[in-house]
Amino acid sequence: MKNILKNHKYILIFCFVFLAACTTNTQFKSRDYNAKGEMYLKTEKYAKAEKYLNKAIEANPYNLDAYKNRGTLYYARGDYEKALSDFDHVLSYEKHNANVLAAKGAALANMGKYTDAYNTLYTSLKLNPSNVAALNSMAGLLFMANDFEKAKQIYTVSLEYNTTPEAYLMRAKCYEQLGQTAEAEHDYALAKLLKLGVGNTAPEEKDIASSKNNTENK
Repeated sequence: MKNILKNHKYILIFCFVFLAACTTNTQFKSRDYNAKGEMYLKTEKYAKAEKYLNKAIEANPYNLDAYKNRGTLYYARGDYEKALSDFDHVLSYEKHNANVLAAKGAALANMGKYTDAYNTLYTSLKLNPSNVAALNSMAGLLFMANDFEKAKQIYTVSLEYNTTPEAYLMRAKCYEQLGQTAEAEHDYALAKLLKLGVGNTAPEEKDIASSKNNTENK
């Protein structure tokens, strides 16, 4: 009997070691697939990025970094519903992740869900007031609601943390709407200096009107 129990003990140890090795191997594969997907995402090779990010998630459904990257991929591609699904999945585990909340807020804004976007971005900024992505998205919502003064102020805060050409361009448009021509020209020049084309990137009037109505009804 003792020998049988001893043999069973060794079998159990072998099984545990084998399962641990398989799990480690699977996690390693998932990380590797995610790294490749992220690389293709950064070079805007979206089809290849999606392929490897899907593989990463299949190998390890708990790889939240892969979900974050795939959500970013869907957002970049304009698949906002899919992006929102991936961001929500991450937030179900990391509800205080300010960066993912900022990304979710931007996706909601692009889907026309302005009130939900505002609340999500507000939460992100409560967690991290220096989150540039959240600041720019919040300022964009205010711009669309014709609150150019507040939008200008938030773009100014954003630029204190990171001098992005997009923020200079949009702050220039705020100055323009406020009749501050010299300041607008100055920011347009800075946007050009940072190699951003200064075409018409203002929101469509129908979107502005819709956003204004949503804001007034809030």
